[in-house]
Amino acid sequence: RSRMSVGPSDVRASAQAERWVDEHAYRPSHNVCPGKRTPVVYMHPPEGARNAPNTRVLHTMHFGLVPSFTKADAKPDFFRMMNARSETAASKPAFARLLKRGRCCVLIE
Repeated sequence: RSRMSVGPSDVRASAQAERWVDEHAYRPSHNVCPGKRTPVVYMHPPEGARNAPNTRVLHTMHFGLVPSFTKADAKPDFFRMMNARSETAASKPAFARLLKRGRCCVLIE
């Protein structure tokens, strides 16, 4: 388990993001585990701008990976695909396609 117990102003300063999506949903916690909401940083094209460089976005999201084979009407199981070893992630089908598409940084202490 991990924690993310800093206040919103410190999260914003650390992330150095252009905007924060769902900032109101962030709650500092000493127990961040899969399924809990925590700040995530990712790169995204600016809204309404074409051919502009990506900007850093901070977004409060549920922490965890929901497998692509999860049915649309099923409750997400954030624990099923929790850990990936850096040495073997590229060889595992569930993680390999994600490594090619993009990454994000989950902010935890």
